[in-house]
Amino acid sequence: MIIGIFLLCFDRLFWAFDPEIATKYDEPSVQLSGVLLLHSVTVLGLTLTLLGLGRYLAWQTHTIGKVIKIWMYTILLGVLTISIYFILKKEISSSLIYNTLLPIIRNTYPLVTGIIFGLLLLPLYRKFLIKYSQLAYIFLGVVIILPTLFAQDIFGFVGGNSVTFALMLFLLGVTLELKPLKLSKLNTLSWTLSACLLYIGLVSAMPLISQTVHGDLSTSYRFVNSSSAIAVFVAVMFSQWLHGLPDFKQRLLEYVALGGIIISGISDVTNAWVAYNTKFTGHATTRILNLVTKEILGVLLLLLVVVLLLALQPCVKNWCASLDQTLPELDDPKALDILKHKGVKWIATHHPYLVGIVGAYSLSYISFLMMNMSWEVEPNVDASYNIFTYTLGPRQFQVLFNTLIFIMIFKLLWGLTNRYWLAEITTAGIVVIWTVANRLKIQARNEPIMPSEFSMVKAWGSLIGMVNTWIIGVTIIALLLAVIGIIYLERTHPFGRKKIISRVIWVIISVIFFNGARYLNHQDSLVHIFMDKTGNDPTFYNQLAGAQKNGPFLQFANNLDVEIMPKPAGYSKQKMAQIKSRYTERAQEINMTRLNTLGDQILIFGLSESFSDPTQVPGIELPNDPIPNVRKIKQQTTAGYMVSAGYGGGTANMEYMALTGFNLANFSPTLPTPYTQLVPSQTHSPSIADYFPEAVAIHPYIGAFYSRPEVYAKFGFDRFMYIGSKYPIKHQKKIDRSPYLSDETAFANTLDQIRKAKGGLFINLVTMQNHFPYYNNYYDGSDMFTPTGESVDENIRNMVKDFSMGLYHSDKAIQKFIEQIDQIQKPITFVFYGDHLPGIYPSVDMKQYGLVLHKTDYFIYSNAYAQRQGAKPLTKETKLVSPTDFPALATAQTDSKVSPYYALLTDVSQKLPVLTLDITENTINSYNTNLQLIAQNGEIVDSKSLTKTQKQLLEDYRLVQYDLTAGKQYLKGTFIK
Repeated sequence: MIIGIFLLCFDRLFWAFDPEIATKYDEPSVQLSGVLLLHSVTVLGLTLTLLGLGRYLAWQTHTIGKVIKIWMYTILLGVLTISIYFILKKEISSSLIYNTLLPIIRNTYPLVTGIIFGLLLLPLYRKFLIKYSQLAYIFLGVVIILPTLFAQDIFGFVGGNSVTFALMLFLLGVTLELKPLKLSKLNTLSWTLSACLLYIGLVSAMPLISQTVHGDLSTSYRFVNSSSAIAVFVAVMFSQWLHGLPDFKQRLLEYVALGGIIISGISDVTNAWVAYNTKFTGHATTRILNLVTKEILGVLLLLLVVVLLLALQPCVKNWCASLDQTLPELDDPKALDILKHKGVKWIATHHPYLVGIVGAYSLSYISFLMMNMSWEVEPNVDASYNIFTYTLGPRQFQVLFNTLIFIMIFKLLWGLTNRYWLAEITTAGIVVIWTVANRLKIQARNEPIMPSEFSMVKAWGSLIGMVNTWIIGVTIIALLLAVIGIIYLERTHPFGRKKIISRVIWVIISVIFFNGARYLNHQDSLVHIFMDKTGNDPTFYNQLAGAQKNGPFLQFANNLDVEIMPKPAGYSKQKMAQIKSRYTERAQEINMTRLNTLGDQILIFGLSESFSDPTQVPGIELPNDPIPNVRKIKQQTTAGYMVSAGYGGGTANMEYMALTGFNLANFSPTLPTPYTQLVPSQTHSPSIADYFPEAVAIHPYIGAFYSRPEVYAKFGFDRFMYIGSKYPIKHQKKIDRSPYLSDETAFANTLDQIRKAKGGLFINLVTMQNHFPYYNNYYDGSDMFTPTGESVDENIRNMVKDFSMGLYHSDKAIQKFIEQIDQIQKPITFVFYGDHLPGIYPSVDMKQYGLVLHKTDYFIYSNAYAQRQGAKPLTKETKLVSPTDFPALATAQTDSKVSPYYALLTDVSQKLPVLTLDITENTINSYNTNLQLIAQNGEIVDSKSLTKTQKQLLEDYRLVQYDLTAGKQYLKGTFIK
């Protein structure tokens, strides 16, 4: 039996990673026959194991109880195995978890399922054998022989890895035990040797036979599988030598055999083992010996695990005995009635638990649905799903995880109070109140409740005043009814008083569980990895979508562990006073040569969605230039490339950096989206809008993404124009079949605001025309941009064509806008930049071409009127810039005086390399990477190579950003403006 288990594990693992000895052969040879013989020996492991289990369990009584024990053992060992796998490999998936917890329903281990069916049939089969043993042998023989004889998998044996094969072999083992073959030892030895010789002969000769009959080696492996009748015959003869074992050793072998089947049946684990063994090189023999050694150690480890699990059996001895005593055998005429009675009794006894679990799941599912304001959910811009099927299907694991959260809240309260109904109803109340509160927040502000908003509890009176009176009334009535219900049920139907040990254990487990929320955003923690691999999607850039995907509870937890920024060494009031003094003097120095005031200008920051030059991408060549006008403008004014902190997304992060001057790379890794994670919790966030008497934001699309309405209000904007706002988007126009409003529309609305301005004005324009998807053939005439090159395949070709055509339309709109502002007699400066490249270049290696995939076009253009007032292109090196450089560059080009803060940004822009996130990684809306410095020539600069002055400047910049975002805001006030 041990040999069978070893061969089983060896067969499942060794042949999977195809070592040198198993390389493909083109013609019959001694080497190929040797490989087949080796393989034919290992496939015997499965047949020996199944026959052995059948023989050992043939006399088993209380089979239903045994089935339940095996089922629970399968789950327990599976959970233990994938837990170890997860800890070592940091890999997991919801599918793997479902497979482990639902092994029968999902047929995770077909061989175990076959054995379970065999056990359920065992009482009836034993009776059948008493009368019809010869018929049983004939039936099993025919079923096993026919597929081999006709080379057709008639009964779905799948080479031995199926329920039907396991069932047949198990029953064959039972038959051999209860009605053994009447052979003497001499005859048994003779038949065993004959079977082996026949097996060896057929396996060795098959390559030559295949070549002769078919002209190739297609049938060489005909007899080399566990379901081959010849292999079964050999295994039957070897099993004749099995003798009785003491009860403990028999049970040990049973569970070791089942363990081998279970572990070798978890494909993720076997694949990891295969990948590990492929690391070892050398001669084939050495590799085989290496693997054999590991297999032996693995079987011994499995043996140890099973011994430990069996050692725990006394802990559940009474429960196991109860199973055996109360559950009938299936051959009992009253079996179904007994099972029905037992089932009803069990449900009646445990109905509060069952109701609690069903109620928790129902509340979880409803809480997901309540996060939607319509019957459709749009987790992505180009995807829409029915909320019921989306929640029940793709987000099912998150629904279950929220159910677990509710159960753990209940367990914590039950452990603390030892009152079942108090814990149950209080938990339900917490869930309902939290769900409704999030629903009301979504209705009011299009986002769920955030942890930062708990600081508003101090103003509870004002908050209550914002809630409709009828909602307050219903809540009070519901709370009163809940209290009355708790008192009534606890008095009339007391349930579930627990011992102090049980209560303490559950409290500890609950506290540990909820403490895990502290590590949800720690990328290297097992908590984060588990949640990430099983589908938790925080969607920091769109908190509403996050709540729809994860539920209001999990999404709230996703935002708990958010550190804004690590506290820099030396941060203090005195230190910040020194910095304020230093840059106040620096501002005075700069302002001595500048004549204008920034607030008297009309300054436009124009973020153009995905605007970037596709001809810069390696392996992409276009027959025509999609941006000739922008290319010409860049030659005439301050221009170059902005180093984006994202690829394929991250619009709001570029916007945030441009408006505030704060660099994303300085923030904590857990703050990847300041618009939703930081700004809403600030009373006021410094931005360039502070410098102007009037500020307007324009976005010709839905305004809810990235919490823009709230963010712009915190930034000091007076108006936010978007589709559906009280400041409507006018001049609406779409191009061909595009669903997005055109750049021409965006610029037309910008011109309206410019013409209405009576003084200084800041406009933050965010376009939408070139947003993904790019595979829907939105534009006519895109064939003029059909790309060629080594990075192009059919999919990329179509996307680049459509994207380039969109750029072509943008290019014409930009040129038209430049001509229009040149005719206006107001000082207008236009800072134009693309936010990121579109994510349509998967074949381009980001490790090698990281900078190219993060460079977008930018220029700063001042109209003729502004130039007459002193605005002029910059002469300093501006080939590569960061979004945080734009305020400093704009003030320099417009010859505007600066505040101490902008003096700091000016020095950062002029004296430091470009500051950004790691350009070899795609970190959009995920977790920030480390700060990276890039020189004007595109080379990455080691921070250690900075001069003493540069290091001081970088440290000052970090201290200022920390103070104004996460610190005590010592610099708030005159330092900013």
